[in-house]
Amino acid sequence: MNDYKIILITVKEAVKILREHGWKGDEGHLRAGIDAGVYDFAVSFRKERMVYEVYLNKLLKWIEEHSMEMPA
Repeated sequence: MNDYKIILITVKEAVKILREHGWKGDEGHLRAGIDAGVYDFAVSFRKERMVYEVYLNKLLKWIEEHSMEMPA
């Protein structure tokens, strides 16, 4: 077996990471985007309440794909 782990983070943690990279949204914005299928790094589903699963590796890949180096 390998040492790979699926690392899930909260919406709050995801927003913090995204903001560190210049994203301007908030938790409600991110949840709405996840619900609408806009962000491929997370899923949402209803149990007794809405559940959000944010995959850290996919989030970091998404940031890399959607970021650019700022000119000096």
